[in-house]
Amino acid sequence: ICSSCSAGHHKQGNVCKANVCQCSGGIAATGAACTSTDASIYSSCSAGRHKKARACKENACTCESGAPTKGDECSKDGKEECSSCNDGWQSYSKKCLERAKSASKRTASLPVSASILLSITNGFW
Repeated sequence: ICSSCSAGHHKQGNVCKANVCQCSGGIAATGAACTSTDASIYSSCSAGRHKKARACKENACTCESGAPTKGDECSKDGKEECSSCNDGWQSYSKKCLERAKSASKRTASLPVSASILLSITNGFW
């Protein structure tokens, strides 16, 4: 018969039982970190999620010139990452780069690998 329970446990009748925490989108806390049974307490979040308050929230990126990535596609909440670009913009490494009127202007500001890729995909190679 228990008069009190150790951290991570609760009294049920005359016995101490381990607390069981809940966590949507991550891994629930266990042991002393789970302070009460059925509490929403996490130890870590799944890929595409981040810790916020006492929950694992879905990552949401930003994108000024297109559609932002979210969830598993967004590597870090709030980061500038695009899943697609608006008209007049070119997608490169989850970024939207403004297209120029001519090939030389379009590739001048890009890294060498991006310039080669654009040349190949636009028939300039």
